[in-house]
Amino acid sequence: MRRRLPDPPDALLGRLPDGRPILAASVRFTAVTGGGPGGQNVNRRATKVELRVALVDLPLDADERALVRE
Repeated sequence: MRRRLPDPPDALLGRLPDGRPILAASVRFTAVTGGGPGGQNVNRRATKVELRVALVDLPLDADERALVRE
């Protein structure tokens, strides 16, 4: 079962090493059930967090975006 966490506020999440900003709106955190060993609650509790990033929303140029995709 996947449960979506509330969207983070549209604020500065961080910066790339050269100072370009990463906005919180460009990432999405989702709580999911973790697989593998861990007892009887492992398949019923959302104990793992996935982070998804939309590359088009990041302040990257075309060459940097291609490098990340590679």
